[in-house]
Parts: sequence; C-alpha cells; structure tokens
Amino acid sequence: MFSPDRGVKAVGDAHGNIALFDSQTGDVLRRWRGHTMAITSVEFSPNGRLLLTASLDKDVRLWSVKTGHLVHLLRWHFGPVAQATFSPDGRWVLTAGPGTAGLGLVSTGERVVFLRGHTKPLVGAVFAGRDGRLIVTASKDGTLRTWRCGLCGDVDDLIKLAGQRLRSD
Repeated sequence: MFSPDRGVKAVGDAHGNIALFDSQTGDVLRRWRGHTMAITSVEFSPNGRLLLTASLDKDVRLWSVKTGHLVHLLRWHFGPVAQATFSPDGRWVLTAGPGTAGLGLVSTGERVVFLRGHTKPLVGAVFAGRDGRLIVTASKDGTLRTWRCGLCGDVDDLIKLAGQRLRSD
C-alpha cells in the first residue's frame, strides 16, 4: 500500500513484520514487528500520518508513520481479521473480523458498533462513496451487505441525526 503522496510503500509479511520503503529508491525507511501472525491488511490514513494493520493474530493496530510507535491496539475480534480500513475523512476505522465488521474511532481506538448479519467469516469491509457514509461488507457466505453510517458524517450531520432521533422518541 502506498502513502497518499505515493512517496512511501508499506508492506506486511507472513511473520507479522511491517516495513516502510521509499517508493523511488526502494530503500528501507523503517522496519518493526508488532503482530504475532501474518499481516492481512496494511493501509495509510488519508493524511499519511498513521498506518493501519490487521492480522491473523486477531489484532488491528494503528501506528505512527513518523515514529513507528503503536498508537492504538484494537482487540475487537475473537478471530483473524481479514481487513482494516480508514474512512475517507480518516476519523473512523472499519474492520472485517470473522463474524462481524467493527466500526470505531481513530482518535481513541474504541469500537462503537459491530455490524452483524453474515453467516460465515468476512473477507472484506470498505467505506463506499466519497462521503464515507456507506459501508459494504463481504463474506464467505457469498453475500454483500450494505450499511448506512449515520455517525460517519460531520458535526452538522450528527446534529441533524440527533434531532431526528429525538423527534422519533
């Protein structure tokens, strides 16, 4: 996976190692280990400051690209995590666990909700659309599910959502 400016490439391997390479020269910029099993997913945040990794070891980790230090350890799932991704605005993390997708905040690493409904392990989960308010999950059960994320909007959207929910009660 390349950084947003395409200057750095991030790679994870079958042993839980992560490496950053200069995409022009191929020189290693940083190597580190955090996961104990194979890396299944590596992604830069939209601003390029964070790196998100998922693994067969059940963990998702947020790293500082600048220092290589762990920012948050996300232990939301009870089995291998197939994928982890950022929302387009970089505020949310979406994970594809064995039975559910997890949605949580980048700022705290806290899970907000599990998206349930598939009958077999998930193989992927992504934010769709430019606004990041549509989530699509895919599973080995042969289905795709779509979810509307009301929480994924900006402050004005959240105020509008809160008003709608208060009126409905």
